[in-house]
Amino acid sequence: MTKQGLMKLLLRMRPDDGSAGIARWLARKQAERLDDPKLLPLLREVIEENPGKEQQALRRSAYLVMASLLRQKPDPAYCQFLADRAGAESDQYILDSLLNDIARLRMPPEVRMDEVALKAQSEAWLVRHSAIRALGASASPCCLEAARAWAGQTDEKTYNYEITYACAALGRTGGPEDIPLLKKHLDAKTRDVRDAARFAMDRILERNGDAAQTRQSEGTRV
Repeated sequence: MTKQGLMKLLLRMRPDDGSAGIARWLARKQAERLDDPKLLPLLREVIEENPGKEQQALRRSAYLVMASLLRQKPDPAYCQFLADRAGAESDQYILDSLLNDIARLRMPPEVRMDEVALKAQSEAWLVRHSAIRALGASASPCCLEAARAWAGQTDEKTYNYEITYACAALGRTGGPEDIPLLKKHLDAKTRDVRDAARFAMDRILERNGDAAQTRQSEGTRV
């Protein structure tokens, strides 16, 4: 696909009035079928050449396509580019979309996720929630630290969403050392928190076997 063809596809993917809904849906389906990694540099060019507020919808579409390609075959350089864009965007709606795209990835270990971890502390709940979900894309120290901080939150009434998403993130990337922290939420008043903690523990147990079982026993004695 040429850059011109890619631009046409991205423009068809933009949010528009209801009459364009079917065309937009078809464009997104076409984008999901793309599998050529040579599109990654073209997508980067589109993003960098269209930095304005009026081009936000175009960048949003480009992020989605880039993330779709990276799910198929993670490229460290472009994974890093996508993670760094969390620090370049300021609009909460495009950040929400971008961070949710990142949340569906498994980042290579060398990718720095500092900008994503910072967004997990955002005052805007929409950005904060999607950033906490995105912490599960990486086992980097900054992501684990941020996820553990939210999973350790005791104000369940105020932060039940944050705790739920943090538990889910630890379920993807956490280790046996996180079992006692998660176990504390098994008696939470909020069902989503309880379920997220239980599922996260199950995933860690499945990945780590005996080591996680030992931590679970230690959590029981606490």
